[in-house]
Amino acid sequence: MELLNGIRFGTLITQYEMGTGTSRTSFGSGMLPARLMQCLCLLIFMPRLGADPMGCIPPQIENTHLSDSRGSVAIGSKVTYACEPGFVLVGQNTLTCISNGQWSDSEPECQAFCEKPLPHGNAQVSPEYSRRGLYYINQYAHFTCNKDFVSPSNGFYMTCMRSKNGYAHWVQESNLTCRATLCTMFEELMHGSFEGSNKIGDSVRFKCDERFLLVGSYELTCLQSGKWTGDAPTCQPFCAGQPKPQHASISKNHQHKERYAIGSSITFQCIPRYRAINAGYDFNVSCREDISRGAKWLPESTCIYAECEQNVSVENGDVIRGLARGIRFTIGYSLVIICKSNTKTNNGGSSFILKCGQNSTGFLDWENPNNDRCQNRKYAGGTDTIPRVVC
Repeated sequence: MELLNGIRFGTLITQYEMGTGTSRTSFGSGMLPARLMQCLCLLIFMPRLGADPMGCIPPQIENTHLSDSRGSVAIGSKVTYACEPGFVLVGQNTLTCISNGQWSDSEPECQAFCEKPLPHGNAQVSPEYSRRGLYYINQYAHFTCNKDFVSPSNGFYMTCMRSKNGYAHWVQESNLTCRATLCTMFEELMHGSFEGSNKIGDSVRFKCDERFLLVGSYELTCLQSGKWTGDAPTCQPFCAGQPKPQHASISKNHQHKERYAIGSSITFQCIPRYRAINAGYDFNVSCREDISRGAKWLPESTCIYAECEQNVSVENGDVIRGLARGIRFTIGYSLVIICKSNTKTNNGGSSFILKCGQNSTGFLDWENPNNDRCQNRKYAGGTDTIPRVVC
C-alpha cells in the first residue's frame, strides 16, 4: 500500500478472528494492532494548524529583542523579551513553552513612553506629577510657573504623544507661556552701589565708589522676557591721569585719558642721550591693581643718562685712545689709560683700560674691574697710591 508523503508500508491485510471480536492488520508478512495503525494514520494525515506538536513558536512582538532567535523551542524551554530603547515592557518578559504550542503567559507588549519632563517655558513640573517616573502615550503632566512668572491659567499641560517613527515625545497642548513679572535683582556691587526697580519696564542705575571705574553699562532695563538688557557692570580700580617719568616723552599716537582701567598701558620714549633703566630707549608702564591704593602705574621707571661722562681724567695717567669729538660713550665703550713717566700700574704695567658699564644703581659709569691705577715706581706693587677717575 502506498501512503501519503511517499511512505510505503506494503500490502494492507486485515484479518478477523471468529468469535473474538478482534482484528489484526498486517503490512506484508507482519501484523500490527488496529489501534496502533489508527494512530499512525492520524500522525501522517493530521493538518499542522500552525502548531508544533514537539514545541512552541515564539510570538513576534513589535519593538522587542528576543533571547532565542530559533524558529521554535522545545517544551519546557523559555524565551525572554527585552524592549528597544524608548519603550517599556508591559507584562511578563519571560514565557515558558508548556505543550501543543501553548505559552505559560499571554504575550507581553513594548509600549512607547516619555521620561519625566524637564523644566520648560519658565515653569516646573507640578509636585503631584513629578513623582511619576514614566508617562505612557496620552498621559499628561502639569507645569507650574516659576517664581516671578505668571500665566492666565497659572501654568499649562504637556501630553506624551506618539511620533511618526513610533517613539514618544512631549507636546504642549496650548501656546500658553509663563511670563515674567520681575527681573532677578542684582547682588551687591563690589566697590559700588545701584538703585532702581526690577519690575518689567523699569531700570536700575549703577555707580562706583571713589577711585574705582565702572566697567559696563551704567543703566540696565528689565525686559518683558524677565531678563535685563545686559550683564551687571563691575567696579574696577583705575589709575588717575598718566605717569610722568623723568627724561621721557609719551608716545605720539597716545590718547590722553583722565582714568585708565587695570591692564591699560602707555609707551614712553627716553629723550636723546637717555635710556630706561634695565631697558632700551622705549618702555611701557601698566596700570596694575594695588592693595593700598587700588591701582598704580608700574614699573616706576625713569630715563637715565645713556652715556658715560666724556670728561675723564685719571691720576698719574693720560687718556690716549677713545676720546674724540662726537663719540658717544655707551655701554661697552673702552678707554686706554697710559701711566705717566716714573709711574706704573699696580701690576707693573704701563697702561690699563676703563670700560663704560652700568653700576649697581642702574646708571652708566666708567668701570675699572681690575682696580688698576698708576702709581710712583717706588710704590709699584704697593697700595699707598690709589688712582682716581675724575669726571
